[in-house]
Amino acid sequence: MKYLAPLCSHCTETTACAAHGGALHLRDVRRRTGILLMACFALVGCQSTKQIVPRLPPPVPVPTFSCDTTAQEIMCSDEALARLDKELATIYHHQLRHSDSIGRDLLVAEQKRWLIGRATACQVPTLRLDYAAPPNPALVSCLIKVYAERIVALKQWPQNSYAPPASTKGSLTPYRLSAYVEFRQADDHEPQLCAALADAFNGVLRSRGDLDIPHIPGMSELAGTHGEEGANATHTDAPKFFVELRDAGPYAGYALRAGALKSSDGRTLLDEAALGNWIRSLPNHGGRPNSAASQTGDYGSVDVFRYSDRTLTLLAEPWGQYSPGAQGEWAFSGVYQITSAGTVEPLCLYRTYMRPPLKNGFERLPTYNALLALLSRIHGTPSGELVGGDLHAEHLLHLESQWQIQNMPLLGLDDVQRHGWSGWLRLRHDAVLDALFSWSERSLRNKTAYRHLLTLLPAAVEEVSDIYQRTQRLTADDAREAANLAVMRVLAYDVSDLSGNVVTLPDTLVAAMKYRAKYPIVASESDIQRDRAYSGLYSAALNGAEKEVIDDLIKYEYANGKSRQTHGADGETALMAAVESPEIVQQLLAAGAGVNEVDTQGRTPLINAAEIGQPESIRLLLAAGAQVAARSKASDEAPLGMSACQSIKADLPPEDRIVLQKMLCTGAGIAAP
Repeated sequence: MKYLAPLCSHCTETTACAAHGGALHLRDVRRRTGILLMACFALVGCQSTKQIVPRLPPPVPVPTFSCDTTAQEIMCSDEALARLDKELATIYHHQLRHSDSIGRDLLVAEQKRWLIGRATACQVPTLRLDYAAPPNPALVSCLIKVYAERIVALKQWPQNSYAPPASTKGSLTPYRLSAYVEFRQADDHEPQLCAALADAFNGVLRSRGDLDIPHIPGMSELAGTHGEEGANATHTDAPKFFVELRDAGPYAGYALRAGALKSSDGRTLLDEAALGNWIRSLPNHGGRPNSAASQTGDYGSVDVFRYSDRTLTLLAEPWGQYSPGAQGEWAFSGVYQITSAGTVEPLCLYRTYMRPPLKNGFERLPTYNALLALLSRIHGTPSGELVGGDLHAEHLLHLESQWQIQNMPLLGLDDVQRHGWSGWLRLRHDAVLDALFSWSERSLRNKTAYRHLLTLLPAAVEEVSDIYQRTQRLTADDAREAANLAVMRVLAYDVSDLSGNVVTLPDTLVAAMKYRAKYPIVASESDIQRDRAYSGLYSAALNGAEKEVIDDLIKYEYANGKSRQTHGADGETALMAAVESPEIVQQLLAAGAGVNEVDTQGRTPLINAAEIGQPESIRLLLAAGAQVAARSKASDEAPLGMSACQSIKADLPPEDRIVLQKMLCTGAGIAAP
C-alpha cells in the first residue's frame, strides 16, 4: 500500500489536468505504471483520494497543447507557464494572419524550431520520474525566461506593410497579384458604375496586393473584413452593419472569413447563398459548373462602404474551381447597393480570374519529387514536441504554401522584394544547410543521404525553373528566381526539426536585410565544408580526408588507447565511417582499429560497407577478421536486425550484387537478398 499512496495522491492532479484539457498524467501514468494505477483505482478510487490529498490546487489555465511531453507537463502544472503559453499562441496566430506568404513560411519554420529547441535550452529531462513532486524551480524559471524571450521576438516579427524606400530600392513594379487576379464584368445593372468600380478594385490590387477598400480613393469602409480589426461598424454617423467574421484556420492562411451581412437590428441582408443565387441566374451559370457561393458556407471578404454617396457592399468568394482560398483569389465577386429603405439590390457581378493551376505539374518532376521524398526520410517527425493541433496546423499551412509555390510563383518573388524578406530567407537557408551538415556528421548513413540531397538540389531547381517558363509564362530570370525560392521554402519547412538550436534572428528588419549569405542558394558539399575543421578522426574518415590528415589524427587519437578516439553521435567508429574509402580503411586497420566494433544500433563496419556496396572495403574487412553473421539490432525498418548479407545495397548492378553475395552470403547461414 505504501507504493500505491503516491500514485493515488496523484490521482486528483490527474483528474484536474484532464478536466482542463491536459490528460497528461493519466496518459503517462497509465503507460508507465499500468497495473499499479488500476490497483489504485480499485482500492481507493479517485473519490477516496480526498483522504490522502486534503485539497486540490486551483485550476490551472488551459494550455494550448495536450500535455504529453515532459516540457508540456510542466506547463500544465504551472500557472505562470500556462498563461505565457496562451499569450505566445495568441501573438503567434496574430502574426500569421498579418503575414504574407513568405513571412508566414519563415514564421512557421522558426516557431517549429523554437518548439523543438525549448526543451534543449532548459535541459528538460525526457521523463519526470516523480510526478508527485513539483517541477524543479530552476527548470520552471528557465522555461519562463525562454517563453518571455520568444514572446518579445514574435512581437517584433515584421509585418507585410513594409516596402523598401524608393531611394534604396527604386520604383516598385505593380504587385504581382495582378498577374493572376483581375475583376472582369460578368453582369451589370449600371455599366458605367460597374466599370468604374472594376477599375478601382484592379487598381488597389496592382498597388497594394490586396482588396483593401479603405485605400481606394473615394471609398470609406463602414463595416467588414478590411475595417479595423474587431470593428465591424466604424462610422457612428452612418447606418450600422455587422459582418460575421471568423478565423478561417490554417488552410486559409489564417485569413479572416466573412459570413452573412446583417443590419444593426439583426436582419440578414445578404446570406451565404446570395452570390451563388446570382451566379445561378446567369446563362450557363457564368461559365462555371459549380454555382454555389462558397464551398465553406462563407465569403473570402464582405465589405460595406460608401462610394459616390451610395452605400454598397462587396461580396467576394474564397473558393473557386481553381483556388484553395489563398489571399486575393476568388472565383466571383458581387457588388450590391443597400437602399435607404434597407433593401439590397444587385449592381455588378465580376469574374475574378486567375491563371489556371498547374494540374499535377510538379508531380511529373522526377528529381523534385525525389528531393521531397529524401527530405521526408531525413526530417521524420519531431516526436512529442509537436503534437495534435500543432502538427495538423503546420501541415495544412505547408500544403497551402506548396499550392502557392506551384501556381502563383510570382507572389513569392513580390513578397521578397516588397517586404524585405531576402535577408531573413537567406539567413534561414544558411541555418538549414548548417543543420543538414551537422546531421550528416552523425553517421555514414546520414552522410550518404546528405550527399545525395546536394546532388538533387541543382537538378530540382532546373526542373522547376523549366516548368515555370513553359506553363506559367515567366521570363527565364523570374523562373530561375522563383525556382530558387521554391527550393528554399521547402528546405526551411522540412529541415526545421534537425536541430534543437534556435536560429538567432537579427533584432531589426534592417539588420536582416543586410545579412550576407554564407552559401550559394544551391550549395555543393565543398561550399558547405569550406573552412570547416575536422572535429576528430571520425569526422576526417567520414569526409574522406587526405592521407596525411588521417595519419596525424591516428597518431593523436591512438596514442592513449581509446581515451581520445572520436565517435559519431550514433556511436559509429572511424572505421565504420571510412568504408567508402578503402585507402582510409587500410590505414585504420593497420593502426589497430576494431574490425567488429558496433554502434548504438549494433551495426558493424562490414554491414556499413555492404550497405553502400563497396567491395574493396569488404575484402579488407573480411581479411582482418570481420564477422559475416553479425547482426544489427531490431528496428522499425528491420524488425529482426540485419546482417551484412541482408544489407547489400539494393540498387547495385546485378553483376556487382552477385559478387557481394558470394563474399558475404555463402556459408553465412543466411539467405541471400
